[in-house]
Amino acid sequence: MGGALPGGGFSDFKASAHRLSAACALDGGEEPPRRDHETVQSALLIILFSRFSFLGEAELCDIADEAIGRLVHESRRQGRVLDNAAGWLRKVTINIAIDRLRSQAHESLSDYPETAEDDIATRLLDRIVTDDQVRHGLKKAIEEGDEMVVRVVGDWLDLAREFGYCPSSRTVAERCGYSHTTVQAALRRFSRYLT
Repeated sequence: MGGALPGGGFSDFKASAHRLSAACALDGGEEPPRRDHETVQSALLIILFSRFSFLGEAELCDIADEAIGRLVHESRRQGRVLDNAAGWLRKVTINIAIDRLRSQAHESLSDYPETAEDDIATRLLDRIVTDDQVRHGLKKAIEEGDEMVVRVVGDWLDLAREFGYCPSSRTVAERCGYSHTTVQAALRRFSRYLT
C-alpha cells in the first residue's frame, strides 16, 4: 500500500499518526503539527473513499476530522502516545463512518407505501420490520466487506427518504449507476444479512 499517499505512502501515515499522538500527549493544549495533521487526514480520506464514497466528500472529510479530534482528545486524556496510533485511527474512522451510515437509516422504511412494480426492492421492504434490522443488515454487510450492498442500500434509503415511497430496484440502479441485475443481486444479499 506504500505510495497510496503522495510522498512516502502509508509509512508516512503511521509516522505522522504517531507524532500527532505524541505531540498531543506531551503538549499543554497547543494545536498539533499541521503537516502531520494533513498527512493523517489524507490517509483517512483514502481509507474512507475506498469503502464509503457514497457518503459524499463533505461527510467523509467531517468523519476524518472527527477521528483526528478523537485521537487528540484520547492522547491528551491518557497523557501518552497511543499504541499503534495509525491502527487506532483507522478503526475509529471506520466506526464513525458506520455510525453515520446507521444514523441515515433511522427512518422506518415500513412507513413508505409500496410501488406498483413488484420487484426485489418492494419484496425486501415487506420483510423489514424495524430500523434495527436495517442497521443489523448493514453492519453484517460491512463486516463481510460487501461494499456493493452498503452502497445500493444507502442509495435505496436515500431514494425512499427523498420520494416518500419504496423505490424499485430499477430506480435504485439508475441512481447508483449499476445494472438492474446487479442491484437486485445486492438487495438479495442484503436480505440474507437481515437474518
